[in-house]
Amino acid sequence: MIEKSLSRPIGFLIVLAMLAPILGIAWLTVAPSEISDSTNDGLMSFLMTTVLPYQFGQTLGLMLGVAVFTILAGVPSAWFVTFFDFPGRRHLQWLLLLPLAMPTYIAAYVFAEFLDKAG
Repeated sequence: MIEKSLSRPIGFLIVLAMLAPILGIAWLTVAPSEISDSTNDGLMSFLMTTVLPYQFGQTLGLMLGVAVFTILAGVPSAWFVTFFDFPGRRHLQWLLLLPLAMPTYIAAYVFAEFLDKAG
């Protein structure tokens, strides 16, 4: 006889219980005023027409820039280290892993300081 495991349905219910408030809040921010009965309708329409399109464009530009830089820097260096044998190859392999070990927010602060006008 095959024994059924309850871990999968229980895990699904836990995830559903954690997502329900998040999805509810997201729905209330974009729902029509007849449904949401929110007092922030004027604020949301203002943000949708002024700030959010600019921020969305900036986010897409940042994503595109990171993707292009990653492809242009990561693929050739990985190919070079994989297919060629040269002095210092092992050290370079470890140095190429270092950005993965640095938390993203620390890297962002460091890059902002280096690229600042006073940096």
